Amino acid sequence: MKIYPLFLLFCLLCSYACAGDDDFKHIQLPKYPRASFYRYETGTVKLQIYALSDGCVSSASIYSSSGYTRLDNSALTASRRWIFHKRHANSRVIVPVRFEIAD
Repeated sequence: MKIYPLFLLFCLLCSYACAGDDDFKHIQLPKYPRASFYRYETGTVKLQIYALSDGCVSSASIYSSSGYTRLDNSALTASRRWIFHKRHANSRVIVPVRFEIAD
């Protein structure tokens, strides 16, 4: 199992991927759930993802929770649309997704 230091930072005004976005051919950023934003819920979700030979996600599950179901579900839903580069073919990866609210 490989662990990648990919952190995705999200806020309502701007979203971007940094430090490791070259691991993906296509990445759809998770939406920050509105209810979580208004409650200032932040945290890091670690996803366990299995990439097929073509880079598509075969399965995704929560490796460790952020502590908030809405954040976990948002990251999990978005990850199913990700496509990895072929160098990650047929491998299991752990991808941290961090939700933050910028001041």
